[in-house]
Amino acid sequence: MKRILESQTLRRSALGAYLTLTLMLLFTPVASGLPSEYYTWFDKVVHFVMFAGLALLGYWNVGSITPFVLFAVALAGGTELLQGFLPYRSREIWDFLAGAGGALVAGIGVAVIQAHRK
Repeated sequence: MKRILESQTLRRSALGAYLTLTLMLLFTPVASGLPSEYYTWFDKVVHFVMFAGLALLGYWNVGSITPFVLFAVALAGGTELLQGFLPYRSREIWDFLAGAGGALVAGIGVAVIQAHRK
């Protein structure tokens, strides 16, 4: 099992698939059947988890968390800017902050675990 998890092909494939799914979720039309207060709260959790996962998968690929935290924060900001130009999406600072927060928490978590291992 350890050998499978160390496979570079698996790591790159997982990161590529995750990034593709993330972009699809961020740019497809949103279902409008959910109550707005539920959707607003749930949406922020999704952004947090989505960008934390992206940072962690990036770390799994390169062994350094910093570049992928920065990439995830930039991607969170860039996608929010682009969503503002789509008629079926909206640009929200809180979505960006949730995504950036997820990436930062993932980065801090990895840094704390690495510090305790030394």
